[in-house]
Amino acid sequence: MRTYSEFKDIQEHNPLALRNIIKKINPLDKLQDKLRRSGGISGMAKKAMQKKIDALNPMSDINKKRTMSKKKELRKLKGDRKSINKKLKVMSKRINDLEDEVRT
Repeated sequence: MRTYSEFKDIQEHNPLALRNIIKKINPLDKLQDKLRRSGGISGMAKKAMQKKIDALNPMSDINKKRTMSKKKELRKLKGDRKSINKKLKVMSKRINDLEDEVRT
């Protein structure tokens, strides 16, 4: 353990050393510094809210890959639907023509 004179010498060379020593001794001081760096309690609340918003936002970095894969699958299904509708139009025309021939 260091003596008071040793701490005094350290403080003369590095004025921030005393603050670092206090941080090691006092955990509450460490937490207060963390709060100050993050913008206080409101800053920490903003960060927590941002995480929840990102979880809901489909274009956030977290959900972007999943959203893009869903969009790609949706595009494919829409293309399939168009081709099926074209085939259906052709088939329904043929069915209508055959029904007309049968009726006459």
